Amino acid sequence: MNTKILLIGAASLAIAACGDTEGAAPVAKEEPAAKAEMLSAGLYEVSVTADAVASTDGTTPAASMKEGDNASMQVCVGEEGAATLALYREAQDDCTAQRPYVRPGRMQVEMRCDRAGLSGDINARADGTYTEDSFEAEVKTTTYLTGSGDYAMSRTITGRRVGDCPSEG
Repeated sequence: MNTKILLIGAASLAIAACGDTEGAAPVAKEEPAAKAEMLSAGLYEVSVTADAVASTDGTTPAASMKEGDNASMQVCVGEEGAATLALYREAQDDCTAQRPYVRPGRMQVEMRCDRAGLSGDINARADGTYTEDSFEAEVKTTTYLTGSGDYAMSRTITGRRVGDCPSEG
């Protein structure tokens, strides 16, 4: 009997502790930032860091960067937005998109690239996120060259819009 009274008393205290919330300040909920539909067209300042570069055939890598290298460049982004291959390719490569996937705030592009003086496959995949005027991506490149120099490279690439593209003229 004492146990039942104790349980009923505890339950009553718990309910009373919940009490009336009248007059209490409402808890503000933060709205998540809306994801950008597209990376805006314009001129972007792009920073590239070679996080890792490794030979996959035991010879000197034919990569454009060495591990720890940093580079910067300006890239004009057009209507293709985050799928602009010049944002992610190695500077001297000529690339085509194999499977571009761009959704609000997120992108993924697989590229097949050619480089003057090299024969074989250069494959790269960029995975990243973007806002209306900035982006960040991790790019992994793997080569299968007919000669020596095969490599695997991982780069971090970030960019922000700095203005309009220069006019041709």
